[in-house]
Amino acid sequence: MVSRFLIWAALVFYSICFIPQIIRNKEYRTTSGLSDFYLLISLFGYVCFLAYVFSSELPLPYKIMAPIEFVVLMVMLFQRIYYDGQLIGKKVFFVLSCFIMFSSVAFVFSSSGSLIGGIFGWMSFSFFSVNQMPQVMKIYREKSVRGFSFIFVTMSAMALALEFSVGVVEGLPMPTI
Repeated sequence: MVSRFLIWAALVFYSICFIPQIIRNKEYRTTSGLSDFYLLISLFGYVCFLAYVFSSELPLPYKIMAPIEFVVLMVMLFQRIYYDGQLIGKKVFFVLSCFIMFSSVAFVFSSSGSLIGGIFGWMSFSFFSVNQMPQVMKIYREKSVRGFSFIFVTMSAMALALEFSVGVVEGLPMPTI
């Protein structure tokens, strides 16, 4: 019972952790505090995560909250395009489009507990393991955190700790843990 509540808590934290960054972007009318590659890797991670969630036997909270997390991330991507004009360039947009089309096809053909679901689980794990590195490098290179919300990072860390703990206790699949 407690672990089910904690799964919900972790996933809600993941969903709302973006909100302080979205508010910061709106206040500054720019997303220049964020790395393009952070946003792109996060997008790849969430596309894989959605395919993993819906093709695996994860608890119901994942199936409800993962799409919400994806939508909130998309708000940040749209802010990037609206406030700053573009997200990297045409070549990256082409690669992104191909990746999303591939993911969509794989997602449609994946079945419960399938090999494709496991592959997407490990792909999302890989993307989420490195998605903060471009942001760290940007902050180091520019020697500035202007436009970056530390509440965003703090809430993400809290969600990660909760999800890890519950994943171990509940015996969730390894890519989730």
